[in-house]
Amino acid sequence: MLSDDYYYVQVNLTHLHGDTFTIERWLDDPYPNESGHSIIKADTGDGTFNLGPFYIQEGSWKLTVKFADCIDTFDITPPYFCSSSCNKFYRTTINNVLCRDHDGGTPTSTGSDDTWSFDIKVLGTTGTYSLSGGLGGPFSYNTTHTIYPGTIGKTCLSFTLDAGGGCTVDVVVCPPKPCSSESQCNLEVNLKDVSCTEDHSQFYIDVDTSRVGSGYLCANSYAVSTPTTLIHGGTFSNPLGPFNSAVFIVFKICSTSACDCDPTCFKVLYFPKPDCDNLDYRSKGNSKSAIIPQEELIIIPNPLNTKEMILRSSMKYTNFEFYNSSSELICHGSFTGAEYRYAPDIPAGLYIVKYTNNEGKYGYIKLIKL
Repeated sequence: MLSDDYYYVQVNLTHLHGDTFTIERWLDDPYPNESGHSIIKADTGDGTFNLGPFYIQEGSWKLTVKFADCIDTFDITPPYFCSSSCNKFYRTTINNVLCRDHDGGTPTSTGSDDTWSFDIKVLGTTGTYSLSGGLGGPFSYNTTHTIYPGTIGKTCLSFTLDAGGGCTVDVVVCPPKPCSSESQCNLEVNLKDVSCTEDHSQFYIDVDTSRVGSGYLCANSYAVSTPTTLIHGGTFSNPLGPFNSAVFIVFKICSTSACDCDPTCFKVLYFPKPDCDNLDYRSKGNSKSAIIPQEELIIIPNPLNTKEMILRSSMKYTNFEFYNSSSELICHGSFTGAEYRYAPDIPAGLYIVKYTNNEGKYGYIKLIKL
């Protein structure tokens, strides 16, 4: 499966003198009607950070580090694909995903008639390859070919690249948002973090929703192996999961928290199951991004019906951050000792409290402010 291949980027920050910084990502080839921008990390002070996973299929991007009055920008080019035993498809590029209002005919305000396309190019020498499912071929190497899968639906497209002689590899490409009502489809969701459980059997997904319009953001999750069976559904909150296999997640904006709407504006993303057993992967026991037991930090009361809360910690030093339901950093702080009284000025809603323990690992607590 080419679409599962990922990589990491390590960033080393020094001499920040305690300043707050953000690390951001800008895709060079974002989906239509999207910026391709996401906030990867917001923190304070020096440190070495292993960022990712980033999927090779997404292509090149720019990494920006903002602190004080400074902005540093770096061009990131992903490595070649590496998971297939067939090396003919290592240098595959999938890009230029487009939405076609009314299949290129007279524009309409109905998203149900929108179709989509994407380009594929495979660098090679001799021979041809084809796409399964009647998508096209045989195609020559070193040439860009446009594929037309059909109507935009609430699932991603799975197909096989076949070079003959038993040389095949699987690929997943997700459609763009419907484009008949672009001005009303203010919905952009990007992967921010993936974490494994301690036993490596399940994983959680943390996404950036800082570019989502008004209303209730809802998320429905489906296993790739059973795409019509709902795993999780309802109003969105980070982290999503736990999952034990690859999933499609459909994000949509509804007018009520019941999330029972069927809007023409939706966004579908594919998340493969991460390689939690890989020593380079960020899981509990070997790096800085694990789901760890919440007994290390508790919030009293929760739900919160007063202005002041008590953060009770079993750790010597506790660093915490408050994120709202749009993954925006609201406030942060730190304390030493077993108890800390805190009175942040936050409105009613759902929050994720992210904290760092003595070993530098992350934990998450859901907080409800009444």
